[in-house]
Amino acid sequence: MTRRPRNGRFIDRELWPRLVVAQDEVAAAQRTYADVLALVPEAEAALAYAKARLAEIEAEISVTLAA
Repeated sequence: MTRRPRNGRFIDRELWPRLVVAQDEVAAAQRTYADVLALVPEAEAALAYAKARLAEIEAEISVTLAA
């Protein structure tokens, strides 16, 4: 048995399920990618905060050691 997609060409019945699975995998990966990209600004802000806090503590240590 074959299926005819929109372009009129035939796809073997064994290839059709594989095609559908691959399309679903791509769609899932695209959703995951979009979700991860949405987290980037939050992660960048958290990293900037952590670096600033570290710099403050290192500055305190430097002042303490210099005294």
